[in-house]
Amino acid sequence: MHSQPGSLTPVERGNGDMQEFFRSVNDRIGLLQRSWPVDYRDVMCECRDLTCSTMLRVTPFEYGNIASVPRLFFVCPGHEQPTHERVVVGTGRYLVVAAQASAPAAAPAPAEAPALAEAA
Repeated sequence: MHSQPGSLTPVERGNGDMQEFFRSVNDRIGLLQRSWPVDYRDVMCECRDLTCSTMLRVTPFEYGNIASVPRLFFVCPGHEQPTHERVVVGTGRYLVVAAQASAPAAAPAPAEAPALAEAA
């Protein structure tokens, strides 16, 4: 159906690319919300489930810190997939998972995850 290699959508490539697709959607939502004075913003769960439409509440600070690190994604508790990622941060509102690279040691350790609380 596609004439050019590499022109497949994230859905056609497989659910590993869905995390990056959801991140790009969340980034675009953030651009729209940037001028709104909000304490929390809603973001899409960035899990690997192609049918997931769950929304999460994160602070702009939390989103900025996690989104700035490649391979870290926000997911709902219970949406993590231990065979493909590992949990590096957990809160009552969301989990942050590290998508595994080709070598498991490449995923950031919990101590290396960005701070999620603003400095007082």
